[in-house]
Amino acid sequence: MGILTIIVIAIICFFVWQLYLDHKKINTIHLDPRGYERNGYGRLVHRDIAYNIHYKDGFANGEYTQRFRNYDIHHIDGNKRNNSPENLQVLTREEHKKVHGKY
Repeated sequence: MGILTIIVIAIICFFVWQLYLDHKKINTIHLDPRGYERNGYGRLVHRDIAYNIHYKDGFANGEYTQRFRNYDIHHIDGNKRNNSPENLQVLTREEHKKVHGKY
């Protein structure tokens, strides 16, 4: 085997290992101190779901006019761990405060 072959095999092994680690991070869920689920990257699971299921289509249809980071995600049933799309609602900060009686 030549040196070029060894380098190519090493590069392939490196990328396979990175894919394995990435897969492991994506499928790791833990609770943060406030009781919300986070994935292996530290991202809030309910925000990722709401973005992919509700916001993308709503933004394209003109339902949402602001950037996603300006919205809060409301758990309709109040259960922070119930991240099913039917339980998540994209609200403005003002709407979310009204729902929780803080406004």
